[in-house]
Amino acid sequence: MPLRSQIKTNDLPDLMRGMMLLEAQAPDSFIFRFSGSLYQDIYGFDFTGMNYLEITDISVRGLRSRRLWSLVEQPAGAVWTTPSVEGQDFVGVSVPIAPDEPDTVLKIMQVVVPVLGVQGLAAERKRRRQSHVEFSDQFRYIDIGAGKPDSALEA
Repeated sequence: MPLRSQIKTNDLPDLMRGMMLLEAQAPDSFIFRFSGSLYQDIYGFDFTGMNYLEITDISVRGLRSRRLWSLVEQPAGAVWTTPSVEGQDFVGVSVPIAPDEPDTVLKIMQVVVPVLGVQGLAAERKRRRQSHVEFSDQFRYIDIGAGKPDSALEA
């Protein structure tokens, strides 16, 4: 698991648009500390400062929480996709980031890549009054040297 100081966002300019950095404070608190412009293009609002679970459909909040908390509790990566949204598919990867200071909160870095363009998605969400973020229908953990979390959380 990389340390936060080892992540040089300036070295990742092509990925920054689809990147998010979450503070994993507790199983019910995943706070956005950075949200790339792709998320605003897709959802029409800035995620920064929000709790990821509060913009997750209530029916899948528990599972999203367990999936994310497992990434930091037993350091692992994850690769995932979301169901098509207006014909658009997304592929993403999540990795935990260790704090530089021992008593600092853990972070999760996620990078999402759209398969096609995202023009019009934010307007369509607004028209439908959609306020939640899509949930991964395909989700797999990746062993990064510490084993894999509970495979029952995978889909």
